[in-house]
Amino acid sequence: MVVEEINEGFGFSNARNGEHYDVNQAFLDIITKEFTDELGIGFLRNNYAAMFDVERACHLRSRSYDETPDVLAQDKKRDNAFLLISQTINAGQYSSNESKRNAALRLIRVLKPYKNAPRLSLMNNSSAISKFLQEMEEEQNAADLETLGLTTDLTELKEANEAFIQIYRARSNVEYSQYRSENMKSIRPKVDAAFRTLAKTINALYRVNFFIERDAEKEARMKEIIEDVNAKIYKLQKTLVQAGIISSPAKDDDSSASNTGEEEIQPQITRVFQVEGGDAENPNHIKRGALTQIDWLGEFTLVDKTGENPGDIILQNDQGYDEKISAEAISQRDENGCQFTMVNDLTEGNYTLRIETYDGGNPLVVQYLEPIYLD
Repeated sequence: MVVEEINEGFGFSNARNGEHYDVNQAFLDIITKEFTDELGIGFLRNNYAAMFDVERACHLRSRSYDETPDVLAQDKKRDNAFLLISQTINAGQYSSNESKRNAALRLIRVLKPYKNAPRLSLMNNSSAISKFLQEMEEEQNAADLETLGLTTDLTELKEANEAFIQIYRARSNVEYSQYRSENMKSIRPKVDAAFRTLAKTINALYRVNFFIERDAEKEARMKEIIEDVNAKIYKLQKTLVQAGIISSPAKDDDSSASNTGEEEIQPQITRVFQVEGGDAENPNHIKRGALTQIDWLGEFTLVDKTGENPGDIILQNDQGYDEKISAEAISQRDENGCQFTMVNDLTEGNYTLRIETYDGGNPLVVQYLEPIYLD
């Protein structure tokens, strides 16, 4: 006999601030006010929600930090400097002057990997421009830069990028870091305690109903809530394992791995590539609309909760927005990988890829550790 219960003992302190915020927001979405009021424990959810409101304020304050006027102004200045160089090189390939045209065609190969730098997050943008400058400043490019009149512009871009980095670092001083950390440090344990109190009470009420009241409708409703909450906890656990923050959960003594002495292979994506016409030197560069292959280890299949339909393949851009591959676009899937047609209308640039599936009925999230670039 298995009695369902929320895994309230999970170590939420291991979650990073963004993950902690997301999972608690998900819990409140699942454990609704209507549900807790029906059980007569609405006051516990109210306390939990009040604690989380403080965490939300800290979280939103940290996000808005990157959007202060001086940071945005210097970011715009260096992006404009980069775009001037980029547009000059792009226009140069159509010049009637052969020397300018040839110079542009050579420099455009240096530019191509960094052309979307202004669309990246602030510090990734800084990193991309720094690498772009490093390559452009190589000796073999000097004559071409002079031919296109870009020598001074390149210097101005370097100065603008360095100025941005200095402003950004200056604003990330120790005083601010401690201020934000102390707020998060003080509120997160209170949020965790309020959640555990609520979760333990739900577990207790479920047991009372399971053993004494035996209300089938009430049991089904509570079981659904418990399973949905545990699915979010399991997803967080997988994320932290893949990030190397926590170790994998211990296996049962009677598991096949312990009986055979063989180490269980952890689910992991080994490569993502374009099936036909891809770049052999840069396999993670994939054209939009192209047939794409994902290979993985761990002998799992991409399925949804029902076990009948495909699970989710999700692309996330640098701003944190998710784009899910439609089920119709997934053409093949087995325990070693799957094929799908890449989304055709996404913006060019870097993306992370993850899959969300159900492994033997349990939710499983696997993140590809390398970025992919959509052409």
